[in-house]
Parts: sequence; structure tokens; C-alpha cells
Amino acid sequence: MTALLWFVFSLLSLMLGLGAVVLFMQGRRREAQDEVYARLQLGMPEEDTGWAAATQIRNPVLRAACHRFWQAGLELSVKQVVMVIAAGLLVAAVLLLWLGVLLGMMVLAILLIGLVLMLQQLASLRQRKIIAQLPEFLEHVLRALVAGNTLEEAFTEATRESVDPLRELFLGVARQIRLGAPIEDTLTQLAEVHNLPDVRVLAMSARVNRRYGGSIRNMIRSLVHVIRGRDTAARELRALTAETRFSALLLFLIPLAITLFILMRNPAFYDDMWADGTGRLLLLVAAGFQFLGGVIIWRMLRSTEAGA
Repeated sequence: MTALLWFVFSLLSLMLGLGAVVLFMQGRRREAQDEVYARLQLGMPEEDTGWAAATQIRNPVLRAACHRFWQAGLELSVKQVVMVIAAGLLVAAVLLLWLGVLLGMMVLAILLIGLVLMLQQLASLRQRKIIAQLPEFLEHVLRALVAGNTLEEAFTEATRESVDPLRELFLGVARQIRLGAPIEDTLTQLAEVHNLPDVRVLAMSARVNRRYGGSIRNMIRSLVHVIRGRDTAARELRALTAETRFSALLLFLIPLAITLFILMRNPAFYDDMWADGTGRLLLLVAAGFQFLGGVIIWRMLRSTEAGA
């Protein structure tokens, strides 16, 4: 049992070390961005980094990995994502050599699934913040349009008045517009990278307005009403399903709490099982089923929220 605890602590230390490296690189990049923000009134980076560089990525695996990090709010450059993937492959090789093929593959699968779920949860939280800020941003755009500005100027003006994380996204949009990219193409790219259907609708509205004319202000007003109505419905659904979600959380946490209590009261309780091959297999299967149950519960709750 002592060896198992030592392995767990070593693995956690390794993961925390990798996280510290990633945060350090992100901090250095943010520091460089702040210096540029001080020189430019609009505050946009000097080179295409983050989601604005998505079209330059040809490798589908690297593109999918970059999208995951960017959706979670980790605005890493493509080179930094490559470094993170290389570090992950190095960790995988060490685990396979240390634990063997079978156990190493199981541990790697658990770590990979956990990382994907963590990034997806961060992306979901960030997406909700962006959608919550979007109506106010679009109202700024409407006011700028009423004042006689073009659509591009209206987006630039609204970006100055917005806050993160929405401001961080539309700074890239404003920069692409300044470089001559059509606003509808830039918004479409933003919607695809960050999985924002409302921004995709906005891009379609801008494309229709550019090609066929019409009043884009009415389309933006309708989009604002739709977003706010959907947010109200989602809040009502979360309130109605609060008891069910709490029960599901308890079902997931109770086995973990009982196991932790047993280990605290009697650390050698599982030593005999872990020393036996069949017992070790049963423990790993039980841990796998517990993890699978947690994933299923989480997916069920996610599907309920998505239905709002």
C-alpha cells in the first residue's frame, strides 16, 4: 500500500510540475501582451497567436489539441501546444517503462480522460461567461450602428467597452478586420474554434447584410432577445433539476468518501488485496467502474444543461 501511495503522490507531483510549466509559459506570453497593450490603444497582439492562427494549422491532431486549449481559455501559441504534447508523450513513455504496458496504458487512459474532461469543463464555464456577456456586447454594437458607424467600426468600439473573456476574443476579431479580413469570415472562424453558435449566427447575419443588404440592426436585436430568453430558460431548468444534480453528485462521492475513510482508519486494509493478482484486478476494475459512473453522471448532467 505504501508503494501505491508513493506512486500516486509521484504522479500528482509530476502533473503539478507540468501545470506549473504551462502556467509559466502562459504568464510570460501575457506579460508580453501587456507590453504591447501599453503601446497600442486597442491593445491587440503583434502577431497571430491563439485562435486567430487556427487557419495556419494543417495537422488535424494538433488543430484539435489547440482548439481544446483555446476553448478552455489557455491562449497558448501553436509552439507551446506542441511543447505540451511532447511533454505528455515523454510522461507516457516513462509510465510505460515504469509500470509495464498493461498498467501503464490503464493509467495513461485515466490521465488522458481526466485531462480532456477538465479542459471540457473549463471550456464550458468560459463559454457560459462569454454567452452571458454577449447581449451587452451586441447592444454596444447596436448603439454604435445607430450613431452612424460601419459594422466593423461598431465591433471595434464595442470591443473597447467589453471585459474578459469576451474582450480577449474580439480583440483578435478587431485585429483581423484591421488587416483586411472580412468580418463575416473572422466571426465564422471564431465561432468554429470556440464552439459559439450565437457568434456563428452573427457571422451569417453579417454575410447576408454584405451580400444582399437589409437591416442588420434588426437581426442583432432579435439575436439579443433569443440569447436572453434562452438564458432565462436555462436558469429555470437548473433550478428544477437542482435536487437531481445534488443526488447524482452524492452517488459519485459516497464511494470515494468511504474508501478514503477506510484508508485513514486502517491504511493496510487493502494491502492483501493489492498483493494478490486477482485482488489487484478487482480493485482496478472497481476504480474503473467508479470513474465510468462519474463520467456517465457528468454527461447526463451536461446533456440536461445543453437541452436548455
